[in-house]
Amino acid sequence: TNIKTKDINKLSAFKRYRNQLNKELQNAKKIYFCDFFLSCNNRVDVLWKKLNSVLGRSCATKQVLKISHNDQELSGQALSNAFNDYYVNLVKERPESDPCKYIKARNNESMFLMPVTASEVISVFNVLKNSQSCDSDGLQIKPVKYVIDLISLPLAHIFNLCFNLCFINGVFPCQMQLAKVTVLYKKGNKNELGNYRPVSILPVFSKGLEKVILLRMTTFADNHDLISSSQFGFRKHRSTELALLAQKEHILRNFEQKKLTLGLFVDFTKAFDYLDHNLLLKELGMYGFRGHVSKLLRSYLSFRRQYVHINGHSSEIKPIESGVLQGSILGPFLFNVYINDIVNISHSTQFFIYADDASLLFDGNDVSELIDNANETLEKLNRWSRHNALKINAGKTKAVIFRPKNKYINITKDSFINSSQIEIVPAFKTLGVIFQENLLWDDHINHIVSKLSSIVGILYRHKHILPLKTKLILYNSLFYSHLNYGQLIWGTTTYTNLHKIFMLQKRY
Repeated sequence: TNIKTKDINKLSAFKRYRNQLNKELQNAKKIYFCDFFLSCNNRVDVLWKKLNSVLGRSCATKQVLKISHNDQELSGQALSNAFNDYYVNLVKERPESDPCKYIKARNNESMFLMPVTASEVISVFNVLKNSQSCDSDGLQIKPVKYVIDLISLPLAHIFNLCFNLCFINGVFPCQMQLAKVTVLYKKGNKNELGNYRPVSILPVFSKGLEKVILLRMTTFADNHDLISSSQFGFRKHRSTELALLAQKEHILRNFEQKKLTLGLFVDFTKAFDYLDHNLLLKELGMYGFRGHVSKLLRSYLSFRRQYVHINGHSSEIKPIESGVLQGSILGPFLFNVYINDIVNISHSTQFFIYADDASLLFDGNDVSELIDNANETLEKLNRWSRHNALKINAGKTKAVIFRPKNKYINITKDSFINSSQIEIVPAFKTLGVIFQENLLWDDHINHIVSKLSSIVGILYRHKHILPLKTKLILYNSLFYSHLNYGQLIWGTTTYTNLHKIFMLQKRY
């Protein structure tokens, strides 16, 4: 507020009272927000709802109210049915020939299901992630954890019955095979059903049974070294950052030898959904998951059903005839087994895989030779995909030719999949990090700075009214998480780039 006066005493008094009022208002806001956040009672979901309302940020998981599809406006149960029909009726590729021919050798050892104990049931349920979502029975994991000591013995008995009965017909309880599906918007046109990711909420007790099966399967796989070392997804002591670091080190080794590297970043269309159950069971048998274990897994995969639940409206229940559920416990491991033999299509190519994200690296001195090698491997990869009922998305598959910064290259050839051209680009974002052709990381730093600048603006405007504990939560989740991810990869960038981030951090 401005006042017009020539009286210096009045002006001085005005400024003194104005500053005092501002200070009192700021203190009052601080006390209000302290009480405001203390009322969350350590509920993280409630805390974030309140923080987002204070910061003016829209919720990323905003519910879908209605969409226009095929010239019709859908809402309520019609919307839920449309999503469910879309997910269960995805066009499947028919597998060609015998996919098991890509597996090097049959594992002669067979896995056996060891009995489940009450103490194991307790430990398994205690490590399951807490979720506020209710399953198809209206149950949440937290209440089950509170009473797990009391129900562990009968649960162990039920799980062992499943193991024992599988010697006869293979039994995975039917009631545990019903999934409740919610949808999350990814990106693109909001009226396209394919731009929403299905997330399956499985029955609470199904998660416990899947977990005890998974522990036995992963132990067997690790003991017999079944999963390729090129697979970094859903494995102990592996991560996206280790996958990225391995790729970076491979490219740098070629730089030291004055060699070029062609990176091929392959995108599979809805790979988790296209997985063929019969092929998976055949491959599992080759790896040693046969006999009664195979019967149990066949029962687990068969007769699965799901319904989509949006805004309090549930769709009709439909059967699922392919794929593994995103959100299931066993799904990621089964997918790793399914694509495990992809590395056997070419022994001259380096594979770096995280779930269904596959990066292929080719080494050489000549650009034309590199592209020829890439095209030859693409032909083999396409054949492997057809054998495994998967489909490569040529439009999203990209190539980058990595070169030392002072080395000039002339690209005179193209890469193709089924006559679809693969675009050769100067930079590509894989697993959250942008790889540039010269590995200087300028594009990735600019991406981080752009993302963090908007966050700093939000935090700076509210830094005087938020309690210290809340500011630390915001800093660690909104700022530090972006800053910390991938530092082993892009941390070798130039001093100028690092200084940009340092100065941005100082502003907060």
